[in-house]
Amino acid sequence: MRRALVAYACLAAGCNVLWGVTRLDFRETTGQGGSGGTSLSGVPSAAEGSGGCVPVPAIPTDWLGPMALYSGSGKPMDCDAGWTQTADGGFGFEQDPTPCACGCKLPPEPCGGPSALIYYTDPGCSGQATNQNVSTTCALVATPNMLTSIHVDGVPLGMCKAEQKPPPAASWSTYGRVCAHAPGTCLYPPPGYNHPSCIMHAGTVPCPDGPYATVRTLFGKLTDTRTCAPCSCGSIKGMDCASSTVAFYSDSNCKMSLNKSVPADGNCHDVNIMMANAVRVTPPPTAGSCDPSGGAIMSGQITSEDPTTVCCTD
Repeated sequence: MRRALVAYACLAAGCNVLWGVTRLDFRETTGQGGSGGTSLSGVPSAAEGSGGCVPVPAIPTDWLGPMALYSGSGKPMDCDAGWTQTADGGFGFEQDPTPCACGCKLPPEPCGGPSALIYYTDPGCSGQATNQNVSTTCALVATPNMLTSIHVDGVPLGMCKAEQKPPPAASWSTYGRVCAHAPGTCLYPPPGYNHPSCIMHAGTVPCPDGPYATVRTLFGKLTDTRTCAPCSCGSIKGMDCASSTVAFYSDSNCKMSLNKSVPADGNCHDVNIMMANAVRVTPPPTAGSCDPSGGAIMSGQITSEDPTTVCCTD
């Protein structure tokens, strides 16, 4: 917005600037454009029929005009032919009263392992031992010969993943846009611009005496410095991995079951399994939940910046 105002003032001082494809020259006027205020010239007038012709009071000294202002909940339309966008932004912003939140997501396999599996050559978990970690991923059996007895550690419970939900992006509750026109005694405002006769000044200043008596402060940008506190999750509740089992298969892809499974309960089990080539953990049906903690706003705020004062006849 400041760039637009600087360009506007620069042109008023005689600078040559190319805006789009239309060359604009600004000059001081004391005639129909106003009484010493800065006005536009060299811009084609809007075509008649785009709206009712609105009288243009004299432009006060040190103010820019004539201007047409849009103010509303929806985003503004572009400036009409003959009008140049000079300022853009809003008059107020929306803020969620509880913008930060913390959520917890269960892991894909809460009882997915890995778990320690020990094969033994003799009953009662004795004799030669072979160790292998197993999980829900199919794996080749470390000793594909005769499996006499097996010891499987309990399958560990996974951890929930904390999901920080940041505050929604700040947005204008009321949008605003200002369009400038060449001087004239009566102008046709752009369609939808509900304040057709206005003047503009950088910063926050009072309106001058006279017909431009209704003040509105248009802000050019929103700055959001809000941050959320760290988010964490407790342990999984309502889930018992002790009911997991270790299943064996005759093929290497865990497709052909041997109908042999062992509870993953940390105890010794005599199995007498032959021709086992693959193994994997079969967890219980996924259930349970985690309690989130934290996630409230720590600091920061939304601020509206880059003000422009717009004074209108209505």
